[in-house]
Amino acid sequence: MAALLLLVDLWLFSRMSVQEEFSEHLSMRFREGTISEGAFDAFMESRSKEEFSLAAVWKSDGEAAAAAKNTGRREQLKCYRIKGQPEAVFGVTLCLGRYFFQDEEDACLLDQKAAQCLFGTEDAVGNIVELDGKKYQVAGILSGGRMVCAIPADKGAAFDGIAVCRASSKQSVKNSIKTLEMYFGNADEVIDGQFYFSSAYILFALNLAVTWFMICFLIGFSASRPVKILFLVTGGVFAVLILIMGIRFSGLGREYLPTYWSDFEFYENLWREKADAVKQLSRHQEFWQEQLIWTRWLQAVIGNLVLIGVQILTVYVTIDITRSMQLHTRKGMHRKRRNEDGSKA
Repeated sequence: MAALLLLVDLWLFSRMSVQEEFSEHLSMRFREGTISEGAFDAFMESRSKEEFSLAAVWKSDGEAAAAAKNTGRREQLKCYRIKGQPEAVFGVTLCLGRYFFQDEEDACLLDQKAAQCLFGTEDAVGNIVELDGKKYQVAGILSGGRMVCAIPADKGAAFDGIAVCRASSKQSVKNSIKTLEMYFGNADEVIDGQFYFSSAYILFALNLAVTWFMICFLIGFSASRPVKILFLVTGGVFAVLILIMGIRFSGLGREYLPTYWSDFEFYENLWREKADAVKQLSRHQEFWQEQLIWTRWLQAVIGNLVLIGVQILTVYVTIDITRSMQLHTRKGMHRKRRNEDGSKA
């Protein structure tokens, strides 16, 4: 049982390690055309940009007809226009080639399915795609199968959202959001990679704490009373320490802590805010990176909750079986004594 729990914990830890890649990602979505090119240029030239290592704005152009020059194939692609650093939008999802540079005008990115449909191979870097009468050279291939094409934005374009990568995970997410809102206004949706990493990390720590306490409980359950108490106290103390260390290293910012611990309104508002954010992300993931954030977070949450439930059930079943066996033994001994007393009489 312990070996199986360890294997599942290792798998969950691997999910956590991957989730950490998105901890510095922050994106905000607005009504269509809310962000002007001038506002983004002002942001990029300001000192506020120093808070972020990457930044880009994007606009959804809907579906557009694309033609592959080499094969003559035509497909409908979901087209996005990007200004800034595309890596801020697509993150770790680049699997071949490179992102186009800010000053490039004739480069594009395709996802794996778009490359396969247009050129018959996912390795389509260097090929030419014609889109709305203009030719683009494929600079890189993105993970995913949504038939996506990303191209540099035209001058004077207006954008639907912004994606950034915070320069340091120690920076306050709340302050970063305030900085972006100062330039672009209030967003309709915010995707905070730090929240998804931290919440999954804390849940993993809770799972480890329950695992440790369960092991100590099962070892000491059948022992004498002093030994049982020793194991229970040891398990409880180490479980609390594991949970504290999990919270400590989760990267959870001060914005998640109230001024005083009895501020229940703070917790209620925080719960409502994060629950709404999770619901929004569950309904729609614009880019493959957002889908990865959601999928891996969901795997971590479900995996940890299931494991915690299994461990609690294991403890309950162990107690129930042990008590039943003890009761059965007592009844047997009582019956034996009555038989012995009857024989003597």
